[in-house]
Amino acid sequence: MPKDEFVILLKPEIQKRLIVDALKEISKGNRSWGKCKRLAIFLHKKCKSFHNIKPNSLWDSYIFDWKSSKRYIPLDCVIELYKLVNYDLCKDDVLLVKYKISPNKSGVKFPFYYNEDLSFLGEAIKADGHIRKNLVQVNISNKNLIFLNKIERIIKNYVQENCIYKNLSIEIDIPKNKKVMEVIGENGKFKFRIHKASRSDKLKVSFYDSPDNLFKKYIIRLSDNSEIFVKVGDLNGEIISKSSYKIASTVLNLSICNMTFAKLLNILLEVPFGKKSDIIIMSDFLRKSPISVKQEAVNAILDTEAWIRNNRIRIGLNSRKYLEGLKDILKDFDIDASLEKGRSTLSINSVIELKKMAKYFRFSLDRKNNLLKNALNKRSSLKKGAGIILVLKILKGNRELSNSQISDNRNKHFDTIHQQLLKCLEKGFVVRNTKVWPYKYNLTNKGLKILNSKDKNEMYRN
Repeated sequence: MPKDEFVILLKPEIQKRLIVDALKEISKGNRSWGKCKRLAIFLHKKCKSFHNIKPNSLWDSYIFDWKSSKRYIPLDCVIELYKLVNYDLCKDDVLLVKYKISPNKSGVKFPFYYNEDLSFLGEAIKADGHIRKNLVQVNISNKNLIFLNKIERIIKNYVQENCIYKNLSIEIDIPKNKKVMEVIGENGKFKFRIHKASRSDKLKVSFYDSPDNLFKKYIIRLSDNSEIFVKVGDLNGEIISKSSYKIASTVLNLSICNMTFAKLLNILLEVPFGKKSDIIIMSDFLRKSPISVKQEAVNAILDTEAWIRNNRIRIGLNSRKYLEGLKDILKDFDIDASLEKGRSTLSINSVIELKKMAKYFRFSLDRKNNLLKNALNKRSSLKKGAGIILVLKILKGNRELSNSQISDNRNKHFDTIHQQLLKCLEKGFVVRNTKVWPYKYNLTNKGLKILNSKDKNEMYRN
């Protein structure tokens, strides 16, 4: 931590003894009268934190307040005081640490160990959270209540409960040609705003509600007296929303209003503030951490940015550098992930790698764990060569097809089809037309013979 940017509060008995002993030490060989002045002048010369403060302010009030634990002591000042009395500064001596320019209530409990909890918190906020530029607030939003409950539990270990705020954010599709007159809930009307969706021209109405009860009903009353009915609920730890008109989406917002906590996340956990999605990286601190700490960090990323589709796990983030770091972390678990070309997406594809993912990591939602389990069962149940046979069948019914066309036909990932086509080329089951782009593939007589053969194991014979 920058020594001139933070102040600390020691345990009361330790802070009192430190000031008393420092006053004794500074007065050795001198009269006891004027000892506060001598200590103030000494600290003013030694500490950068006091360069803009007059020495008389130190001996008039600061030293007496420090002695009675009414005031935080700048970190560089604490270091000089410990040197003066020849004590060793122990982390267990510290009660609270505070960012210098923040309010007193923003003190954070110390020590701040980088353990499994903090690695989970740090990577969750990097991937799915946000620190405001002025550091007044840390926000994270998600539909996953189990994940957010874990985040809240970790945060409560460091900050006061009155620094944590929660609300529901509800967003609902509305018709373009109708005006929203009012939004009504079970306990009255809500203030709302109308806006366009970030990636389309859809029109939406959004508003906030209390999270005390997660089973809610809303009515959106439109200008032609028609109504949109919306239901929100909790299904196995996940917020679900249903609308009578198109899509409704609800997330739980978790906000931490504590400047010190935000600054520590920024400095110690390397979470950037402001717009960060393109610039986040995997910290060296995490790379050098024990395997259990890395495990929790990956669990956080899986909960925030991973999805399971086509029997594969994919993790998508804007920062390719972060995904490269994640790929390196997964290697510590002997998991080989592939970074897709031209995309900021990391894929775990093969059955072997998926089994390792299921062994070492866990989603907080049972729904996703079951998806992974089903993907493994489905992939394991396929007979050897079944994928190649399906590719040959598709080519039999078509004159020429590209890798992408076969991929779309089979609803399989491009890389999977590419590997199967390479095997078919190697065996002579298909030929590739390189005169066109993208390359097109045709079935050969040998490939047709394999399709018509009753013994599919023939494809593995010389």
